[in-house]
Amino acid sequence: MRVTGTPTVIHERPWARVARIPTDDGATFVKSTMPALAHEMPVTALLARVAPRAVTPVIAHDDAQRLLLMEDAGERLRSIIERDRDLRHWRGLLRRYAEVQLATTPRAAELVAAGCPDMRAGALTRAFEEVIAGDALISVAGEHGDMRELLPRLRAIAPRAREWDLALGAIVPPTIQHDDLHDGQVFIRDGHVRFLDWGDAVVSPPFYSLVVIERSIAYTFDLAPGSPELLRLRAEYLEPFTASAARARLEEAVAIALVLGRLVRALTWTRVMRALPPEQRDAEAVAGWFGLFLEAAETR
Repeated sequence: MRVTGTPTVIHERPWARVARIPTDDGATFVKSTMPALAHEMPVTALLARVAPRAVTPVIAHDDAQRLLLMEDAGERLRSIIERDRDLRHWRGLLRRYAEVQLATTPRAAELVAAGCPDMRAGALTRAFEEVIAGDALISVAGEHGDMRELLPRLRAIAPRAREWDLALGAIVPPTIQHDDLHDGQVFIRDGHVRFLDWGDAVVSPPFYSLVVIERSIAYTFDLAPGSPELLRLRAEYLEPFTASAARARLEEAVAIALVLGRLVRALTWTRVMRALPPEQRDAEAVAGWFGLFLEAAETR
């Protein structure tokens, strides 16, 4: 490829930057991340080898410099939905995502070795207990969201979270889990669906992904939690997993995952915010996700 124009920054956050580079073979994109997200490069490269037609199309990656060079993955699902606000655009996509997770299940240990955060059974609650043991959350979130009030409640729920964590691990094995999958991370080109932006990904039971997926779809289409439309999409997602577990067991796993998935999201935000200077932290997101976890956990 030969560069034919000036690179343009198209996405910039405190934790990552993406630039578009025009070439004589079409647009390419380069992403750089903060050191705390350095695992995104080797993890994305591994996924591209396991599921090359369904994840970020990687041209090259430099793990030491935290650089990822990618092909054009196509049009963002969000843009398609903005033109045609119809839930049918999600049909079949979650099954494809499930297939990526199933294909990656044998590589779980390899992903952890590559730096992907470990949220497997046992590791999740160890991470949770570590972060609530002292005042780390208060230092990250400040006083936002009454974190001082949330912290004792989080400590009180920790033993039950440990039980749920182990119970879920006994039903489904760990794999890659995107942890921020919504219509802005799904791209379509020439009929191929691709899932991008694996910076928040963890190795965990697969169904934690449903937390963000269902919240995002419900918000876009003004649906209530547990609505028939969401349940139909959930059934599509679960179908590939029925080859290894009964539907009733999968539903049991989902019920736990919809609670613990909020905790995983809270820990992801905490990990990223800890690595940023105080003036760049999103304290609201940290306190908000822990609050959402408690909302679900205390009523389970």
